[in-house]
Amino acid sequence: MKRKVFALGILAAAALAVSPERLTGCGPFFETTLFTLKYHPTFPLDQYAAGRLGVVKPTLYREFLFVGYRYLSAKPMTEEERASLSQPSPPGPAQAEAAGSHDPFRVWLDARARIAGLPAVTQVSVFRKLPGSDWQSYVNCNDDAFQNAAKTLERRLQTFGAEHPGVRAWVQAQDTVFSNCAGGEAIPPAPEAGLPALLKADRMYQTGAAYFYAEKFDEAERRFRDIASDPGSPWSKISPYLAARAMIRKSTLSSGEGKFDRDALSQAEKLLASIVEDPARKEIHGAARRLLDFAAVRLRPADRLRELTKELTAPSKGEDLRQKLVDYERLLTNETFDGATVRDSGDLTDWILNFRAVGEVALARSLVKWKETGSSAWLLSCAVKISSVHPESGAILQALAGVARGSPAFGTAAFHRIRLLEESGQKDSVRQVLDALLPDLRASMPPSSLNLFLAQRMKLARTLDEFLRFAPRMASGIESVDGEEPWHSVGAGAGKQAPPERSLFDSDSAGVFSRAMPLAMLRRAATGANLPAHLKKQLVTAAWVRAVLLDRHETARLLSEPLGRFYPELRPLVDRYGSASSLDEGRFAAVHLLLKAPGLKPYCTSGIQRKANAAKIDAFRDNWWCSFSVRTEAAAEPERPVEFPEFVTDAERAAFRREWEKLLQLDTAPNYFGQVVLSWARNHPGDPRAPEALHLVVKATRFGCVNQASGKYSQACFQLLHRKYPESAWAKLTKYWYGSPRSAG
Repeated sequence: MKRKVFALGILAAAALAVSPERLTGCGPFFETTLFTLKYHPTFPLDQYAAGRLGVVKPTLYREFLFVGYRYLSAKPMTEEERASLSQPSPPGPAQAEAAGSHDPFRVWLDARARIAGLPAVTQVSVFRKLPGSDWQSYVNCNDDAFQNAAKTLERRLQTFGAEHPGVRAWVQAQDTVFSNCAGGEAIPPAPEAGLPALLKADRMYQTGAAYFYAEKFDEAERRFRDIASDPGSPWSKISPYLAARAMIRKSTLSSGEGKFDRDALSQAEKLLASIVEDPARKEIHGAARRLLDFAAVRLRPADRLRELTKELTAPSKGEDLRQKLVDYERLLTNETFDGATVRDSGDLTDWILNFRAVGEVALARSLVKWKETGSSAWLLSCAVKISSVHPESGAILQALAGVARGSPAFGTAAFHRIRLLEESGQKDSVRQVLDALLPDLRASMPPSSLNLFLAQRMKLARTLDEFLRFAPRMASGIESVDGEEPWHSVGAGAGKQAPPERSLFDSDSAGVFSRAMPLAMLRRAATGANLPAHLKKQLVTAAWVRAVLLDRHETARLLSEPLGRFYPELRPLVDRYGSASSLDEGRFAAVHLLLKAPGLKPYCTSGIQRKANAAKIDAFRDNWWCSFSVRTEAAAEPERPVEFPEFVTDAERAAFRREWEKLLQLDTAPNYFGQVVLSWARNHPGDPRAPEALHLVVKATRFGCVNQASGKYSQACFQLLHRKYPESAWAKLTKYWYGSPRSAG
């Protein structure tokens, strides 16, 4: 799963780590609206990096908890660190490959184009398969390889000119080097007789690079060492570093997934240490230190964990912070460490792992550390774990109440203070606290955190109007096959951007509307003044369809005016329903409408709504509804009602239970339609709507939620249509009927 994080991604070019190519199975892949993010604090991430922490959750990725710890322990991120962390992660192989040619390669192509008559080159794949693998790959040729080639060619053109045969030979040799990026073992020829010394030195360097990209690491190392010993070569200062790279690449590629060649890495470490000690190679000291860190993570993980914990805790200018967090993540998941090793590495590591942990042992340690340090970080570690019946809950509540509003800890402290008060039954106190906080929180809190407080307040609503005030939420992101992502134009239509401030129902409010409100209350909610039009539309739809299914046609007629207003394309069918003269005719008219509007459902759903127009078939079977009594993959309804809100009276609860029992008796939508349409068509064969309705039932058994009985209705409607109306356009459109699935849906 891809993670949109500060630091994770492929390692910096110098580190040469191997990362498997991200693969996905066959689609389709659907996106789910997220109201509270689980692994990310918020989008955009720069707000969090600046100390707007909101509610810090134990489920956050560790790199986000690192940022949280810095603020909670009064060691805020420096401006340089924030800038480093807010940069987007580099793309993985699959994403970069899909994006096509990247800018550094274009820079190289533009430079190469100055030499006339060369064979055309349009693309070079930079990904080479891992040895012994058919599906994993790594970045073999980094961006800087193309950039450096372009810069070197520019310098050679300035020295020799575009017509010099040695320059043309230089480009041809470089083409050979890059031909090894994705595979192969091509090596440039030996320098031509009479080639200028500078171009001969270039050829030696190009040959070493070709062996490197061809995974001939011993030979690459030998050639780079030879270049390092030649003071006349312009590549002599950097070549020891390149020899170390060859040894590191050998170490990571030759020992299997997750393993490394210790001897090769140890040799590289010694060479890198000598580079750092050599003042003549000052310009590559930074790159050499990064590779030294790479080696230390693998050769001495416990020592490096202690070093990194200390380095990450101290404010810095942001140098290599992204890489340090990559290394830190790797070390925190080292399975060879025992608990003492991790805890003793420093307070940062101890807190991150303890904050994410659950259970009495983790809580006990948090309490000890909080009492020892008095830090906000450890107070919050207690708060996320403790229950209202714990002996220390009073002390924690008092401490949480004392956290100042301007503190980075305030959001988390307020949320868990409210949670503990509610658990202890102090509902009135919770309402007072939330009502005092929410105006400021709406203005200052990121949606992912604000939605947590709105959910707390909605749960304690004492009236329907109060419930409706807190039911709408702002989307925080989406969840797709790639994981949590920022909100974008899902469901907005081609070329349109969905407004990020658009309010939606979360699963808690949608669940109450669908499974804990009687029809009369649902109608009041749908026609009240406390919701924006797009949410009223959803409630009007659910209430109208439910009224039809319950044979409450007076209620359905009361809802017909807003239904027709929200769906003007359906208004003629809505009016026809309203003019029905009997219960049977009304039921048939409603079913005829529903058959032509597969997007209408008798319940509310959370988040982004159905992409297809209500009157269009959704290709992925998001059409009508499934049986209320069977929970299937496509069903949105659970088998029983959710908890009733406080404002739903005993009489209203009883009314809902009666309605729910009747809904449980109903079959899945295509079967229900079949029952109604077959009965009407047999008794009213002259109704001009009958043949179309029969056709649509057959279609519904293909695109709707079906079960073992669906084939029976499909066949019966097909046969009646062709027997009674053989010359109709609908019979000609209906060439097949659809059998039941092998197992019930």
